[in-house]
Amino acid sequence: MSKNGFTLAEVLVTLGVIGVVAAMTMPSLVTHYKEKQTVVALKKFYSILEQAIRLNQIENPEDYSGDNIVSMFKTVKLCQPGDKSCAIMQYKSLNGGMESAFGKNDYFSDSSYYAQLIDGSIIRYASGNSCNNVRGTTQALKNVCGEFSIDINGNKLPNQVGRDVFFFNITKYGVIPFGTKEEERYSFSDDCKDKNSGDGKACAAWVLINENMDYLHCNDLDWSRKTKCK
Repeated sequence: MSKNGFTLAEVLVTLGVIGVVAAMTMPSLVTHYKEKQTVVALKKFYSILEQAIRLNQIENPEDYSGDNIVSMFKTVKLCQPGDKSCAIMQYKSLNGGMESAFGKNDYFSDSSYYAQLIDGSIIRYASGNSCNNVRGTTQALKNVCGEFSIDINGNKLPNQVGRDVFFFNITKYGVIPFGTKEEERYSFSDDCKDKNSGDGKACAAWVLINENMDYLHCNDLDWSRKTKCK
């Protein structure tokens, strides 16, 4: 440094160091910001879904059919069962495998309704023949009526379960996100934390309760001991 200030070489070196640091930190900052956006969006949808289920319980007691449930939302497009034009037909599992739309399975495959919401997200609702489906140990999880899926950013990427696609149980007693400690069908350990074999369906409860998506970055998370990577 000269008596009158920094030399050009010193300024260039400083700018170079700043550029290297920025290049190293910006991707992680962007990732963290996007994940926080996902947490906020999922919590907002969870609240809306709970309100829709409560409204349906008032207007259509004991009727959890797809047309009733989906009609509780403000939609811009509704697709009846058999019409899949609302959603793309292939989604990735968290482990990288491909699934049919929203990870649809045969458990509720006879009555799947899709809809595009006014905020751009896409929902899928599939109902069973009764509300006696058992998915866990609590009273609510012993009375599951159907399941909800949401792609929080519509057909935009990544279209991957556990990243922008999340699942919920619809029960006689309210909404239960997939992957709670009491659920037996999908567990956080096997179906979210384990990214080698897990499909990501059990991530919703973790995101809502712990308000992070750290299961994408470390493999030693646990409901009772460690709920963040750092």
